[in-house]
Amino acid sequence: DPEGFDRCYFPRHEVAVCKDLRRYQDRLGALFPRERKGLGTYFATLKSIWDEYHSGRVGMFLWKLQRFPHSCPTLRRSVGKTLCDLLDATITSKPLRAILAAQSGDYALPPSHADLIVHATTVMHFHEGAYYPYGGVQSLPDGLVKALTRHGGQLFLRQGVRRILLTR
Repeated sequence: DPEGFDRCYFPRHEVAVCKDLRRYQDRLGALFPRERKGLGTYFATLKSIWDEYHSGRVGMFLWKLQRFPHSCPTLRRSVGKTLCDLLDATITSKPLRAILAAQSGDYALPPSHADLIVHATTVMHFHEGAYYPYGGVQSLPDGLVKALTRHGGQLFLRQGVRRILLTR
């Protein structure tokens, strides 16, 4: 749902995380008007990390570290930083910090241990249009089993294997 692909429930707030990054920032700014400037910096940082990470310059310049800071300055500054470091620099409201960190369950770390680049690429991935298979995750192994059996293969669950026979 572009209007709320994720929903975060807090004691005083329910927030629908929408796909459009600007609209999501505006939505949070309406809930926390004193944090608008910090939200702008927070989201600009995430977007800059995402853009630099996907620019094609990262792999090209990592082997020449002296050029890396010039081609990807936000990434370079973000190495070794945590989500908490970014929140400390941009957001004062504890409820808003909790909302912005709500997706940290995706990488199972609290903001004080969550790598900023991992956080940025995870969050931006959702805002850029994450995908989920029809029928849920179970549809992937179901499709593999279907293809296997269609081509004459057999699947045995919880069985010891002594050998695998391959024929053409």
